[in-house]
Amino acid sequence: NAQLETLNNRLREIQPQFDHAMERYTKLSNDANSLIFDLQLKTCDLTDNIKLISQGGAPEFKRRRQGAGHRRTTMAASREARAKVFKHVENLMKDLDVSDLPTDPYDDTPLNTGQSGNAAKEPGCLSIKFLDDCERDIKKLRVLKSEKMLSNVEKC
Repeated sequence: NAQLETLNNRLREIQPQFDHAMERYTKLSNDANSLIFDLQLKTCDLTDNIKLISQGGAPEFKRRRQGAGHRRTTMAASREARAKVFKHVENLMKDLDVSDLPTDPYDDTPLNTGQSGNAAKEPGCLSIKFLDDCERDIKKLRVLKSEKMLSNVEKC
């Protein structure tokens, strides 16, 4: 039960960061898709980050429901509950590109979930670096849209 409580505490620490990253990802995805539509851009004209964030939309993640009430649990059920919470925490941390989660719920050695190279190679990655890169590319698209609008006004 102590391990399960530790994992639940870790989940409570990570969840706000994950939720914020999901909101940001969704906003960037919507912005990218509207700019691509407005500018009538082809896929070959887009950066890899914009391609990735515009294709996927919001990544699908299941929300974990909290169990209702206190129940007497067996060792196997307790072990299974720890494994589920651990897997959930591990997936959140991988998506957020965090690197200090133990590899096994019974092991204290850290797991290096930090990805080598560009974070954009992983679909659904919610790392700050990937989202910052997408934001930078979207700003470039906004500038391009503004320039096109100005050139259209000058033609009139």
